[in-house]
Amino acid sequence: MPKKTRKANISNDTIPIVDSLKSGVIKILDALTQDIILPEQLNCIQDKTLDFQLIGDDVEGIYEQYQEDDAEACVVKVVLDFEKKEVVFEIYTRKGQEVFKSTISGTFEKSKNLPDDIQETLKTQQQIVLKFVEEEKEKQ
Repeated sequence: MPKKTRKANISNDTIPIVDSLKSGVIKILDALTQDIILPEQLNCIQDKTLDFQLIGDDVEGIYEQYQEDDAEACVVKVVLDFEKKEVVFEIYTRKGQEVFKSTISGTFEKSKNLPDDIQETLKTQQQIVLKFVEEEKEKQ
């Protein structure tokens, strides 16, 4: 049986779809090429020890980096999972109408400088979520 061949006709209706796909790929590449904070750059994990007091320093560093990238807003959600021995920074930024999410994670074996209320919470649950919101700065 002979093979049937089909010819593709590209109409003017197809061009907006191609342009949309191209635009989407460019946006993804822009997001991927932003400066990335690596897990080994986290101050709160040193020598496999999570230092609770240094989480705020890492969040400030994240805010500074995204301000340099002209992000309009930045939210950082820090998930401390004491069962998995993992800390995860979920970073949400907005540029114009686009919202981007980045994730940085690291593992630890022990922890130190935990506030009393966190220690109390750990008696009943193994995961703690902290949310940091940077307020949008007014443009001058």
